[in-house]
Amino acid sequence: MRTYTRTFLALGLVLGAFAGSVTAAEAATLQFSPAGNFTSASLGHVTFSGGTIFIRCNLTLSGTLASSITATAGAHMGMISSVSSSSCEGGTVRSILWLPWYMHFNRLTGTGVEGFLYTTAFEFSVTIFGIVVNCLYEGVESFLIAASAGRSALMILQGIVNKWSGAGTCPSSLTVNGTFGLSPQQAISLF
Repeated sequence: MRTYTRTFLALGLVLGAFAGSVTAAEAATLQFSPAGNFTSASLGHVTFSGGTIFIRCNLTLSGTLASSITATAGAHMGMISSVSSSSCEGGTVRSILWLPWYMHFNRLTGTGVEGFLYTTAFEFSVTIFGIVVNCLYEGVESFLIAASAGRSALMILQGIVNKWSGAGTCPSSLTVNGTFGLSPQQAISLF
């Protein structure tokens, strides 16, 4: 079987065409280099918003990225093993739970590699109507490892986390949005 290598090009034109042509019978291999350990610091604040809560924090994610995966939905591609927060406004991150958070491949897009992060959990201490309450949220977050010219330097995280426990004044869900710098940068290839 001949191996075809496709490298992400600016604007993802080649990747978009390739992603549309892959069938289950010809599952591609996705490779990251240098893979292994990575650190991803937020570029500005990550926001957690919903109902009466609007929290902004700087987050740093640390973990590992697989060097090679089969590009099929659900393939394990790495994990987040450590999350730290700083400079929060609007509330305090009391704890970050259920680590490691597992990274699973979803699909290739014209702008990069899309996946899901299972299962994220944050406990916040916030003041709602003058009362300090603790609210615990959990959920599955989507992420995009954005690529340009075959290299990735950004990871974009967004999704909704649902209330797991907390006072009745805690909103039922929060929207999470953040952009992270990815270090080291990753070369991304398809075979």
